[in-house]
Amino acid sequence: MCFLRDLPEADALKVFEMALPFKSDILGIGLDSAEIGFPPELFKNIFELGKKHGFRLCCDAGEEGPAENIKKAIDLGIERIDHGIRVIDSDEIMNLCEQIQIPFTLCPLSNLRLQVYPNLSKYPVKQLINNNLLVMINSDDPAYFGGYVEDNYVSILKACGLTYEEIVLLAKNSFKATFMVEDNKIKFIQSVDDYLKDA
Repeated sequence: MCFLRDLPEADALKVFEMALPFKSDILGIGLDSAEIGFPPELFKNIFELGKKHGFRLCCDAGEEGPAENIKKAIDLGIERIDHGIRVIDSDEIMNLCEQIQIPFTLCPLSNLRLQVYPNLSKYPVKQLINNNLLVMINSDDPAYFGGYVEDNYVSILKACGLTYEEIVLLAKNSFKATFMVEDNKIKFIQSVDDYLKDA
């Protein structure tokens, strides 16, 4: 369940209270929409409340906004960074993200449509991989942004010349980064290796 950051936190708190009766159907909460001018700390209370109620915490950060928003999100207890490509602008924050292995959900076609990157050949997926960040390829509102997960994979493969090993790494990372229990993560990561043996 995501809250729109270009609306006041009070609106998010109202939605949160309305959603509590359906808590068993909601895994986590997140923050999305226009990032510039709406840093994560404006929603400190909603994230504290979410953590108190046992929700997993996600946040769009470092997409259109600066890398510092990623650090601010981590300081709030965020468990997964959505987008986060501006992490490349700060060696210090990139080193932190490598150290704690916080997941990044990269959404290249969304970033392309929003003109975060006007050309996917400049997309920093290889740089992020080479810096040992836990990155994966995702879709972002696929019907709106024009691409489901496989479309994002194909687009970034063509634009950035990903190697076979890098594609496998991205696929395995997508399971590492889930909120599944550890046994299930291991099972699905093994399924990637099993598939490749038969391919």
